[in-house]
Amino acid sequence: MKLNDKVYDVLKWLGLLFFPALALFLQTVLPVWGVDDGLVKALTVTCNALGVFIAAIIGVSQVTIAKEKAQMLEEMSEAYEEPSEDEDPVTDDELEDEEI
Repeated sequence: MKLNDKVYDVLKWLGLLFFPALALFLQTVLPVWGVDDGLVKALTVTCNALGVFIAAIIGVSQVTIAKEKAQMLEEMSEAYEEPSEDEDPVTDDELEDEEI
């Protein structure tokens, strides 16, 4: 799976910042307001799970992009043709001797 840059940035923000921060906020504030401990735990675990899930999606996207880049570099290196040993490379002196 390959994500475009905007989707990647939004998911990265959600997974690495928003959901972990929200989980901490809920775990800290909800008990003060008298919310049941079971509900607080359910909400914080859900937020943390969403963060981990989003991080996994981002990781799959990064692996896909890295594989595509590696394949492209391999194709480029295969397309590059080394001069054969039979051919004499052109020297700088030979280039200067040619008329433009």
